[in-house]
Amino acid sequence: MRKFRIPAIPSTTSKSIRFPNSLIEEVEAAIVGKDSTFSAFVIGATRWALDNLDDGETMPFYEKGRSRHNPEQAGQGLSDIKEEEPGQKEL
Repeated sequence: MRKFRIPAIPSTTSKSIRFPNSLIEEVEAAIVGKDSTFSAFVIGATRWALDNLDDGETMPFYEKGRSRHNPEQAGQGLSDIKEEEPGQKEL
């Protein structure tokens, strides 16, 4: 019989990233009633994506408003995102 090994907690770094509101809503809906958190979902999804990414494969930039639940919005682009002016910082 193998001996029990106490698992080590991996070191982590806090990263601040932006998510489209619709994507946040979808993730939060997916974890309702589950023993999970938003961070755990994103970490799991990122690991899965990295494990399943083919060499040389590129992924399209996320299109604002695109959702598997709203296929009619799939063609919307990022044209309404305001570009930051030089010297201006978003808070």
